[in-house]
Amino acid sequence: MSYTSRIIYFPLAARGAGTHTSILDLSYADELLLFLRITAASGTSPTLDVRFEVADPDGIWYEHTAFPVQTGIGTHSRSILNFGGRTRVTVVVAGTTPSFTFAVTAVVKTK
Repeated sequence: MSYTSRIIYFPLAARGAGTHTSILDLSYADELLLFLRITAASGTSPTLDVRFEVADPDGIWYEHTAFPVQTGIGTHSRSILNFGGRTRVTVVVAGTTPSFTFAVTAVVKTK
C-alpha cells in the first residue's frame, strides 16, 4: 500500500534576484508531482527559472526536470519518476530589479 503526502520546497512568498535552493531527501518516495504557482511578477524583463535536480552518490547535482522559463503569473506541474534519494529545487530569479511571488510544492507517493 502506498501513502501520499504533500511537501513544500518553497512556501508562497516574494523573492528577489538571485539563486534560491531547497534540498529534501525523498529516498522514501516512488513518484513526485511537482507544482509551481506564481502569483505576482514585477521588474523589467523578469525571469524565473525552476529546476528539479538530483544528487549522485558522490553528492554531485544534476538537472532532472525543468519548467520552461517563466515571465509572469501562472500555474504549472511536472510528473517526476526515477529521481533517487537527495533532491533539490533550484530557482533563479533574474532581470532588472525582478521579484516573483511563487511557491514550489509537491505531492509524493511513497513506496
